[in-house]
Amino acid sequence: MRRSLLICHSCCFHCGFLPEQPVRFTDSASLFWSNVRCYARLHTLRLRCNVSKIALYRLQLQDAAIARASSVVDEARGRVTELAAAHKHYVTEIEQSERRRDQAQDVQPRRQIEKEGSPRDK
Repeated sequence: MRRSLLICHSCCFHCGFLPEQPVRFTDSASLFWSNVRCYARLHTLRLRCNVSKIALYRLQLQDAAIARASSVVDEARGRVTELAAAHKHYVTEIEQSERRRDQAQDVQPRRQIEKEGSPRDK
């Protein structure tokens, strides 16, 4: 009993719950109530620690969810970039084909170009 009181007192002292000066207890009742307060403060610290752990766990879950969502967005952006490049290439092919058709003065080459079709048909 005396040893546990000493341990409790030293824990409370290191955690900053008790004054730096050693406390002299005049009777067993004041010693008892001092220990009760010490255990209550330790219990409060444990609860706060558990609440902090839960908050950190939730933050980790949120970070993981954000990472997954970010990767989906990055993949979508990459796909949009690929599609924009393919669209630009397609438009360039159409413009070149129309230019060749318009520059062809004879009927025969013009029919040949029209027969090849547009790049969309390829």
